Amino acid sequence: MPVMSGMELLAKLKAEPATAAVPVLMMTALDDPSTIAQARATGAVGWIIKPFAKGHIVAAARKVLSKIKAP
Repeated sequence: MPVMSGMELLAKLKAEPATAAVPVLMMTALDDPSTIAQARATGAVGWIIKPFAKGHIVAAARKVLSKIKAP
């Protein structure tokens, strides 16, 4: 991303009351446990490591959506 990193965007989204509760699924090329831990600590609910098959996106999205509690 040219203006900020995905981690910076995640932090901004989680800091704003209007978007703080929105589940964020990260896509990253960094298959690094510390990066994943940082994303989780910042508020990501899941992540997909690039490159990935489109089936991985669907499976990850279903997993995230299954954890959301309806109002």
